[in-house]
Amino acid sequence: MSNDRVEFRPLYRPLIDLIKQKRIKLGISQTELAVSAGYSRKYVTLIESGERTPSVEALFAIAARAGIQRAEAEKVCGTILDQFTWGDPEEN
Repeated sequence: MSNDRVEFRPLYRPLIDLIKQKRIKLGISQTELAVSAGYSRKYVTLIESGERTPSVEALFAIAARAGIQRAEAEKVCGTILDQFTWGDPEEN
C-alpha cells in the first residue's frame, strides 16, 4: 500500500458519504454512477457500504462523476486534497 493511500484513508468515509448523498439527490443509480466513472456497479456498492477501500484515483473519479466539486470535497476532507489530482486523471 502506498503512503498516499495510508495518509488519505481516514478521510475516505466523509467523502464516500457525500458521494452517496449526491448520487441519491441526483436520482442516479449506482450502476449509472459507476459506468460514468469507468467502474462496475459492484465496486461502487462495495465502496458505499464500506466493504472496499478505493484508491484515491477511483474515489476522486467517482466523486467528480457524482457532481462533487473539489471545493465541496475539501469541506469534508480538508487540505490534504492538495496532494492529489481531482477527478478523472485522464481528463486533467
